[in-house]
This record gives sequence, C-alpha cells and structure tokens, in this order.
Amino acid sequence: MSKYNGWVSYENWNVMLWLNNTEHLYFGMMEVIEAREEVPSYIELILCLGLANENTGDGTPFLNSNLDYVELDKHIKDMKLDLSSETTTP
Repeated sequence: MSKYNGWVSYENWNVMLWLNNTEHLYFGMMEVIEAREEVPSYIELILCLGLANENTGDGTPFLNSNLDYVELDKHIKDMKLDLSSETTTP
C-alpha cells in the first residue's frame, strides 16, 4: 500500500481525521479509551461509538476492507499511552 499523509492508506487517514477532528466523535473516542483498562481495538472503539454502519463526512465507511486495522490499533494504543503519561506527569 502507498502512504497517504503519513498513513498507510487514504481510508486510514480519513477515518482518523474525522475521529480526531469532529468534536463529539473525539470526546466519545477519548471517553472509551480512558474508561477501559485494556486498550480497545479500533473495531471495538467504532462499535462502542455506534459507527459500525456509518461513514465519515467524506463517505469513507468507518469499517471497511480497505482499512489497515493493525495501523489503526497502534494509533489507539499510542493515544492510550499519551493519556497515561499525561496523568502520571507531575
């Protein structure tokens, strides 16, 4: 796969663009990530947010066969680690 704005694909970039930049989606995502002891997978996160059958504003389905779930899971894990370091930093 080719790179798109630093992501593996356009689809990965697009779903994370919308999750990170749409206020209610961002705060919902952060709430799910913070509430869980274990890092949720991207698919679990999308299911919790009720987005399984939804598309981004650009028409990319939040769940689709063109997504690289390994990359998305890593991004979610990094977000959880960032949250953990913020709460432990004096």
